[in-house]
Amino acid sequence: MIPKIIIFLIINLFILNKSEAKSHKNPLPNVPSPAPTSDQPKPEKYTPQYKKFLQACQKRIEDECTDEIARNLIRHEKVSKNCCSQLVNMGPDCHRALIYAEKRVTKGKNREKIVSESEDLYKKCEKMVPRRPKAYPKLPARKYRPDYEEYLQHCGKKITETCGEEVVYAIIGKNKTVNKGCCKKLLYMGKECHEEFVEGLERLAGYNKGRHEDKVNGKKVWRHCEKAVGHK
Repeated sequence: MIPKIIIFLIINLFILNKSEAKSHKNPLPNVPSPAPTSDQPKPEKYTPQYKKFLQACQKRIEDECTDEIARNLIRHEKVSKNCCSQLVNMGPDCHRALIYAEKRVTKGKNREKIVSESEDLYKKCEKMVPRRPKAYPKLPARKYRPDYEEYLQHCGKKITETCGEEVVYAIIGKNKTVNKGCCKKLLYMGKECHEEFVEGLERLAGYNKGRHEDKVNGKKVWRHCEKAVGHK
C-alpha cells in the first residue's frame, strides 16, 4: 500500500499552488525537485538533457544569424535567406527553445507578442527556403524541460483535488473505478497531463522497478473514462 503522504504529494504537485507545495514539512528523501519556474530560466538551472538539446540546436545556426533574428524580432530588421535557411534547418522545437532562452528577445513587457512574431518569422522562412527532410534535434521529455513545473500547475488547474485523489487511488488499485464527473475532468485535463500524472506518481513513490502495473492501470483509467463519458 502506498503511504498517504505519497498521495498528498501527488495532489500537491498537480492541484495546490506552488507556495503550498513548497511549505510541506515532510518531503520524501531523494525526490527530484521540479525544474524552476521563471520567465528567464538561467542556463545553469537547465537539466543535462535539456542542455544537450540546446547545444545540438546551437550547432545548427551561426552566431551572426542568431543576432540577425534577434534584431528582426526587436527592431523588425530583415532576415537574410541564409539565416532563414539555418533557422529552418534547426527545426521548430529548437527555434522555440532558443527564442525563450534569448534574454534580448524575451526580457521586455512584449514577451508574448515577440514570441508570437517569432512563430510568424519561422513560417515565413519555411516559405522562403526549400525544406530539407532531415532529423531535427530531439526535444527531451517534458520532465526535463525548464517549464515543467509551470506545465504541471497548468494541468492541475483542470482537475479538482478530490478527483485527483480518486484517479490516484484507481491507479494504485485502492479504488476500482473513477466516477463519471471526475472522468470528465480527467479528459478535460488531457492525455499528456494524465501520463505525467502517472509518471509523477511513480517518481514520488520512489519506484525503480516492479511498478509496471501503475502505467497499465493509468491506461485502463483513461480508457474507462473515455467510455464513461462517451469519447472514442
